[in-house]
Amino acid sequence: MVFEWWIVREAVGRLANPPEVQGTMVLVIASVGLLINLMIMRWLHGSHDLNTRAAYWHVLGDALGSVAAMVSGLVILLTGWMPIDPILSFFVAAVLVWGGWCTPYSCLETAQCQACSFSTYRGRSYGGLATNT
Repeated sequence: MVFEWWIVREAVGRLANPPEVQGTMVLVIASVGLLINLMIMRWLHGSHDLNTRAAYWHVLGDALGSVAAMVSGLVILLTGWMPIDPILSFFVAAVLVWGGWCTPYSCLETAQCQACSFSTYRGRSYGGLATNT
């Protein structure tokens, strides 16, 4: 959550005083970043272990940042409107916070399911749960 807070803090500063952004350079670099992120996401997709899902969310956040930067670069090229960059940064930060919240929740859910299946290992009761003995 520290990284997301940093994105928001920087976005507030850029919204108050929008810097000059080179739209073409932003568009080119973001396009390359998106291509790399999509390749990594394809490689990570389909695995169900928690570490891979967390890595997938991380790369998805990076890909979203690349898309936001591409949109920002395009809007700046077409209109010259600089506030689009920090506005889209708020959106990216919100999605990253959501993904950051879902991963630990999923971890707790996975741990609970594993504890439940262990508690009835081989038809015996562990932890006071009823079994078929």
